[in-house]
Amino acid sequence: MKKVLVITYYWPPAGGPGVQRVLKFVKHLPEYGWQPCVLTVRDGEYPSRDPSLVQEVPADCAVYRTAALEPGPLYRRLVGMRASEPIPVATLARTGGGWRRRMSDWIRLNLFVPDAKIGWLPYGVRAGRRVIAREQPDVLLSSSPPATVHLIARRLAQASGLPWVADYRDPWTRIFHYAAAQRTRWAAARDRRLERRTLAAADTRVTINPLVADQLAGEASAGWFRLVPNGFDEDDFPDDPELTPAERFTLCYAGNLTTQQNPARLWRAIANLAARDQTFADTFRFVHLGVMEPAIRREIEAAGVLRFCELRGYVPHAEAIVALRRAHVLLLVIPDAPGNEAIATGKIFEYLATGNFVLGVGPLQGAAARLLEECSAGVMRPHATSLEEILRERYLSWRRGERWEVDKAAVSRYTRRRLTGELAAILAETCSRRGGRPAPEAGDEGATT
Repeated sequence: MKKVLVITYYWPPAGGPGVQRVLKFVKHLPEYGWQPCVLTVRDGEYPSRDPSLVQEVPADCAVYRTAALEPGPLYRRLVGMRASEPIPVATLARTGGGWRRRMSDWIRLNLFVPDAKIGWLPYGVRAGRRVIAREQPDVLLSSSPPATVHLIARRLAQASGLPWVADYRDPWTRIFHYAAAQRTRWAAARDRRLERRTLAAADTRVTINPLVADQLAGEASAGWFRLVPNGFDEDDFPDDPELTPAERFTLCYAGNLTTQQNPARLWRAIANLAARDQTFADTFRFVHLGVMEPAIRREIEAAGVLRFCELRGYVPHAEAIVALRRAHVLLLVIPDAPGNEAIATGKIFEYLATGNFVLGVGPLQGAAARLLEECSAGVMRPHATSLEEILRERYLSWRRGERWEVDKAAVSRYTRRRLTGELAAILAETCSRRGGRPAPEAGDEGATT
């Protein structure tokens, strides 16, 4: 069995969608003749934690955890957060917070290049050399964000002579939360140089869709990238005759809600429908699983919609899947920012797997809209469009006892097991194109699972 060293920052007990892609690759790679081992951080700055995901790590997968120099504690002190409060993902996209927040974001954007995880670089490289000496992998696989993982992988590939596959879950310098960022010309130029050099150095580049590839490499993307979309794990959706739909008409959203994701027209639509139809008011529920920015909660309350809401906060992945399956309509919100056409997170595919109707808010020509159309899974509406008619239509369909029918054959193309097979083929092809040389001898780093 061949071996792959996976370099990732987000790894259990990290929670949220960022960890799912790599975790499921590691879970299914042995089925295709690849034994993974993992290089990650110890006690990382995770926006959410889900210890239950540790159970999905294969028992024979060696996990090497290293120290990292994290700016999180200083950031919390500067902006007035509690020491135990997690720093949200895409925090640069949030609003408010006063001058302390603006100063902290400026420091992050201009002194921590390419990202706030750059303090992991020396630790990851040093430990990675020892891991390579011990595990003797055939190939390296790094998965971002954060982009720092690729800087680590690049140095390890140069030192060891091993082939390297770089996996990009998101764009780098053109990621949506940089749209309004205040960066110095020096910082922006350095970040672009790192992006170009890292792209050029990898033996194989993988990403989730052609739009992300275009945002990474422009005209060169068609020849540079292999596509492996996000997906869903069939094991997370077992047949369960006792799993019944919610008694009330339920609209569910899984994930964090920032100001760039605020579906303002939805709150208005709920308020209007409730005012005109008492039965709707008596039976409607909006369930949110994740962190909601305070400004959005205030807007919901001002619209008189808070009484219809169940704001559960972050819940374990398995619990979130159950809530999604029991709902009748799933809300998908693509951030309202430049470059949002490329966004197609893993959450979308878990939505598809439920078979429930998806109400999307975002760009009509984006990757997410194409997925909904391909799988006959719902509709996409622009942020500025009224949602009242489509919400009422789905409510009346529920009253009639109708169930939405997705294209199951199309959805089945996005199982994690099948997609991991595509990745396994890419790893084998990369190894066949360029063989590695023996890794340098080093000490033992020690593995923990």
